[in-house]
Amino acid sequence: MNLPADLAILASEMRASAQRGREALAAHELMNAAARAGRAGHVANGLVILISETILGFEPGGPLGRQLVDRLEAILPGDDRSIDLIDPLQHVLDRLSAGRTHDPDVEYMLNRLSLEGVVDSPHAIGVADRSFAAFQAARAGVGPQFQQQIQRMQQLVAQRADAFESDESLRVVGAQTGLSLELLETLRDRLERTVEWPSSVSGWVSWAFDWFRSDERVTRQLFGTETGALAQAVGRPLTHELTLSDMNLLEAGVHAWMSGAPLQSIERALGSTGEGVHVTCMRARSLVTKAIPLSVTFATSVIGLVATGMSRELSTKSALVLDCLVPSVREGFDQPSLVAFAQVGGQRSLRVRNHLRFRSHPGLPALEELAESLTDLVPLVREHLVRGE
Repeated sequence: MNLPADLAILASEMRASAQRGREALAAHELMNAAARAGRAGHVANGLVILISETILGFEPGGPLGRQLVDRLEAILPGDDRSIDLIDPLQHVLDRLSAGRTHDPDVEYMLNRLSLEGVVDSPHAIGVADRSFAAFQAARAGVGPQFQQQIQRMQQLVAQRADAFESDESLRVVGAQTGLSLELLETLRDRLERTVEWPSSVSGWVSWAFDWFRSDERVTRQLFGTETGALAQAVGRPLTHELTLSDMNLLEAGVHAWMSGAPLQSIERALGSTGEGVHVTCMRARSLVTKAIPLSVTFATSVIGLVATGMSRELSTKSALVLDCLVPSVREGFDQPSLVAFAQVGGQRSLRVRNHLRFRSHPGLPALEELAESLTDLVPLVREHLVRGE
């Protein structure tokens, strides 16, 4: 079952066999069942709960008994690719100690903390003291060093908080996205210099890619470590530095995605040539399963947030387009009424089919003049379809 599930509950590690009665599932079968939780393009992580048929007890706070450990080891395969639990906070603190203040993960955490005002909170140190990183530091006997790292982080947070005090709208966007004030100010200035904002979803996408191409620092800060997915979408290795021609191909691919084109057409738009490559469409698959949901959608959401917070009068249609920008890019639609149409039909994931069915309702785009948001547009589309117009 290929479903975008957040949670998988395995009722047992056993199954019924007509010949042997109850028998244990093989390790790879358990892992395959557990992998149903979390699906690329929908939810990145999943939770798996395994309810064992064998009831084993343990004392809270005490060591696990040998019988319980043996049983767990018998259920979980030795090559289950499990990783040690590490608090992300510790990664950030270690990089700060090494002077890597421009690391993307460090930038993200410092910006989030400074913009959410935790530096002034009496609980700021307390939260860190109750973190998993603090527990591991105490267990390893390096508690004082951990506290020094926390104090250093708070000094940097305080410095950034002072910089954001002058602009409340950017402070809110920074708290939501973790992006730096410098980048958000660059975006706002570019929006202010744009005399007439785009009046269509496709126009905003073109505007966004013009911004991406304006300065390589923009793409580096916006996409961070996710530039690898963008590179793969244009047939480059993960470590490839994106060029202007790469950005042109990506823009063409995103427009093809939003226009309802099938994967083969998207593959060609991304610069792929030859008959064989159009069978697997690896560039197109990388674009629609990784680059768009992880990178392009995020970047367009930042543009939408900053633009919405600016004091510029918009027409009803322009406000609606801006409100529908993110779902349009994420789901592959190029009109607000098409986004609403897909939501009403309950089949938002059937991108190409929705584009084809939408064409049989020529009156839907006219409804966009009557709504300023997707929330207002959806009931209008539903009523239109019920009347059979």
